[in-house]
Amino acid sequence: MLKAVELAAVGQASESLALVTEVAEIGTHELRYKQIANEYVSLPQEKRDETLVITGTNESRVKINALIRQELKIESSVEMTALTRLDTTQATRRYSKYYTPDSTIIQPEKDYLRYGLERGKSYRVVEHGEGNTLIVEGEGGKRLTINPAHIKNLSVYKQEQQRYGVGEKLVITRNNAELDVANGDRFTITGIQANHIYLSDGKKEIALDINQKQHLDYAYVTTVHSAQGLTKSEVLMNIETKSRTVARDWYYVGISRAKSRAKIFTDDIKKLPAAVSRESQKTAALDLKNKTTQKINEKGRGKALTEPTRTKQIRPKQPTEKQSEKGHAKS
Repeated sequence: MLKAVELAAVGQASESLALVTEVAEIGTHELRYKQIANEYVSLPQEKRDETLVITGTNESRVKINALIRQELKIESSVEMTALTRLDTTQATRRYSKYYTPDSTIIQPEKDYLRYGLERGKSYRVVEHGEGNTLIVEGEGGKRLTINPAHIKNLSVYKQEQQRYGVGEKLVITRNNAELDVANGDRFTITGIQANHIYLSDGKKEIALDINQKQHLDYAYVTTVHSAQGLTKSEVLMNIETKSRTVARDWYYVGISRAKSRAKIFTDDIKKLPAAVSRESQKTAALDLKNKTTQKINEKGRGKALTEPTRTKQIRPKQPTEKQSEKGHAKS
């Protein structure tokens, strides 16, 4: 695995891929997701704890999570309102069309007095307004009109009902200093009593109120974006060659999560090398911008070198007729 990761780190994704010995082609998404779920669940508990399931999109993450929970046959005994983090980019967060009314919750990371938004407070997106605006509702029912293009420090969540049982694997989706937990921390439900669920990561235990909205999500599957910083002995990786998220840097992050073994599940083995070798849209856009700037600079320098220097000739002023007469009179 080490050599495959090293090659991916220097941009040689295709060469890295050639060293991954386990690659399964399953063309249909549904069948491939089911196979990934089956392989994960078939592992002994201790190996499951050391295995990370990675995919590219939030949509596939939700579907594989559901299949794994179904196969594990966890007995759900409580329902809670969860705020699951949406993998959005700063670019998409600027446009109102990417916010789904009713299910989308926003939380500003600083005060935006212009719009009446307070840091850390939750606001539900009610509807799209005129132009690039959103109508949001605060916890007290007050409605505000905002333009997301003017709000850079913003976290976006999806509000949904989730059912949990003892043994459930969950991930924290927002930092909470009071509980001493961070976004991405993983826990297991160890108990459900009265109005609380009890979670443990093996080092500490926390209690969450069942009747309050909680920043939680199922933790069996993660997107590559959210997997940064995680490492496990083994990785099961779903790569869809037509997905725009798949690129060279994306592949490196995914493959480098594995310490000893990685197995790839894909829709097309022949197209896989090209898919993991392409530039990400962000990188391509940055390269284009740099090249354009370079051409403009070179054009400017070339113009300065080829155009002759033009100097303005200053001619002495000719005396006027009156000045001449004065001069003659003086003499």
